[in-house]
Formats: sequence, C-alpha cells, structure tokens
Amino acid sequence: MMNAFFKSDNWIGTDTSQYAPNVYWASNNTPLVPVQLREYRFRDAISDVEISYGELAGIVQMPLPAEARPAPGTDGQLVVVNVDTGEEWGLNEGHVDSQGNWSAGGVYRYSIENSGIPPEGFGQRGAGIGQLAGIVRRCEVERGQIRHAVTLAYDYPCTPETCRRNGWPAAVPPFRKTDGKGDAEFDIPEGARIAIRPEVAQEEISKACAGIKGCVVWALNMQEYGGFIVDNSGHPKTYAEGDATANWDPSVWTEDMLRNIPTDWYVVIDWNHPSTKAK
Repeated sequence: MMNAFFKSDNWIGTDTSQYAPNVYWASNNTPLVPVQLREYRFRDAISDVEISYGELAGIVQMPLPAEARPAPGTDGQLVVVNVDTGEEWGLNEGHVDSQGNWSAGGVYRYSIENSGIPPEGFGQRGAGIGQLAGIVRRCEVERGQIRHAVTLAYDYPCTPETCRRNGWPAAVPPFRKTDGKGDAEFDIPEGARIAIRPEVAQEEISKACAGIKGCVVWALNMQEYGGFIVDNSGHPKTYAEGDATANWDPSVWTEDMLRNIPTDWYVVIDWNHPSTKAK
C-alpha cells in the first residue's frame, strides 16, 4: 500500500503558498458579508446529525473579517472560526473582486465542538470533512506538539469499485465518502490512517529533517497520532495553514522539508482497529 502511495513521488510535500486554507477568527461582532455561490448549495451541518441546504447558486451571509482572503490556487480555500459560538465557516473556490464582492464554489457551516465527521451529504474535502480538520497551524509547531491526527492526500486513493474489489471499504469509517480515482490493486481507501513506525528514534527524525522544526514536530506527531487520507491530489501531501495567516518561516516549515524521510518509515494502520471506528 505504501508503494502505491508513493507511486508518483517518493516524498510528501506540503506547499502552504497555495491549496492550503487561510484561517481567520471572528466573533459575534464581525460583519456578515454576502457570498454569492456560483452553482452549488450552502451546506449547514451545524447539528452534526443532518444537513440543511440552501438554494442553488444562492447567497450566504458569512462572517468575514476585513482582511480575510481565500488562499491562492484554484481551490481558493478559507476558514473562519467564530470564537463566541465555535462555528466553523469554510468556503472553496473563493474569489473577491475589485469592488470587494465575494463569490465561491461552495460554503459550509460546522462547529469545532462537533465530531469532526459531518453528516452524509457534506461535500467539501474528498472524504467528507471540513477545511479545518487536521490542518497543522503554526502555533502548534511553535509549541512543539500538534496533538491531533493530520490530513494527507495522494494521487490515487481507490475508487469505490476498486476498493470493494480489493475487499476494502470504499471509505474507512467513520469517514463517509471518497473522491478516489485510483484503480490499481493496492490503492488505499480515503479515511485510512498512515503513521511513522514507532521504533524510529527521535535522533533519526531530527537528522532526516535537517533541523527544520516543523518537519521534526510533524514526524513525531505521525508516530503518535498519524494522518488520515482525505483527498486525491497531484502528489503525496500533508495540509497546513496557508501562508497568508500562518506567516511560515523557512526555518519552521518548507514545501520540501519531508523529502528525506525514508518511505519505509511509513505504514498503513489496520483500519479494523477500534481507534478508527465511529463511536
């Protein structure tokens, strides 16, 4: 399975200059800004049990700080957390025109107090989770501990048909969906958890990371919490907060900092283990 994961590239990238969500904070005093959806419906998953849908190509009133901007790249991701309510607002394919008018491909509302796995019908990332889940933030790296599973993507998570042909779930519970396109025998389901072997010593990790703090912290976290495959992408990658809000420094986080971690340090965790099952 790990050979399949590294089929196109033998290292995990983490480009925070694009395709990585910018993260902002709001409160009940933050103005609501109309966001025009281009095609899809607003998904309100605040209950964590059932989704409420808006109108096709409707307008969503979303709390947006004045400085908020979607990330560069075609994904145009952005997350806003209301610190008064715990609401997580996210959008993708976001755009702001020269007059300050917002549009987006999709907008959702969730809660940071919920389970992390929204109800059926939630359509943001491939495995059916929000933009904030699993994102590595600079404050976590600075304190030296991430303390949660990270999120991963690669080129070829298996299609539902390929997964079932291999005798595997189309998406590993508690994840509920997939956008996998892989049709090879060992392509991995979305929702599977990858980890770094526990016997790899911290000294070995520090050497492979060449002193870059984010690399060391991420690798140690992969030993303890691991990372879930939640999307397909052009190459193996892990997700961190976008540059616009994290202000990553090259001594802390770089796109290729994980390049020298040996591929045989990575393993796929048995998804029948109780820790990956819905409670």
